Parts: sequence; structure tokens; C-alpha cells
Amino acid sequence: MYLEITLLSLIIVVCFVFLIKIFVGKTILKTNAEYGTQDLLIEKSGFYSLWVNGEIFSKPALEKFNAMIINENEKRFFDMPSFFRANTNNGSSGSILLECYYLEKGTYKFKIGNGSQSHLTNLDKIAREFIPGKLSYDFGYTVKRTLPELIFPLCLIGIIFSIMQILEILK
Repeated sequence: MYLEITLLSLIIVVCFVFLIKIFVGKTILKTNAEYGTQDLLIEKSGFYSLWVNGEIFSKPALEKFNAMIINENEKRFFDMPSFFRANTNNGSSGSILLECYYLEKGTYKFKIGNGSQSHLTNLDKIAREFIPGKLSYDFGYTVKRTLPELIFPLCLIGIIFSIMQILEILK
């Protein structure tokens, strides 16, 4: 009984650590939303995420200042749009996850331009029409080394399942 509870508690702790690693990561690049191109040096292959930062209750002008990561060395990389739109905030400003990438070690270009392919899905574009808030041009982008967002629902399931099992054991 105690061994089972200990193992289930360990699963809960590991799931919480993974959840934290999705939202908190090592910042690789932080920039304001201004047209231009910057070098993005990836020192270690892995998952990286693109976040938009700005004032909460505002709508960043993502269509006008759209960011993209360009592969310089013809290396292939895997990108996944954010399905859950994970976000963090501190009361006045916040961040929203736009995309996750699996990038190989190397140099990439981080480009902010008007002609870039939009990170907004059709559903996002429709929802932005109905969400109250002013259009903001004062925002920025951050590229972080994180875990992929797809781990999020798996961690939640692991936490809920473990808690249910502990409660069943304690009955």
C-alpha cells in the first residue's frame, strides 16, 4: 500500500515538473515586434517554442508583425501549431504560445515581416473578431527551449489518474 502511494506520488511530481518545463524554459531570443531579421543560434537539438509577449486584454497585431523561423542550412525541422494556446501572465502582461519546433543544432534566421505566413488558425482569426480588447502594436516575441505542448494533456491525465488511484487505495 505505501509503495503504491509512493510510486503514484512520484508520478504526480514528475508530471508537475514536465508541466512547469512547458511554460518555463531557457530564453534563446527575445525581441520587440519590429520588422527585421536576426540570427538564431541553436546550440543543442531539441524542442523550442515561439511565444508572443504583451499586455493582457489586448490583441497583438500578429498579422502585421508576423514572426517565422527560417532554416538557413536546408536542414529540415518539425513545427507544430499550438492547439491549447498555453499562456502565462503576471497581472499586467502575459505570454501566449504560438508554435513549437524541433530544431537541429545550427543557425536559423528569426524574421518578423508583413508577408510571413500567419501563425493564426482560421478559428483564431474568427475568435479574435469577437474577443474584446484593443489591437496592440506594443508586443514582442520570445523563443524558448521547452518541452512540446502535446505533453500537457498527458501530464494532466497522469496527475488525475494518480490522484484517483491514491484515493481508491486510501478508502
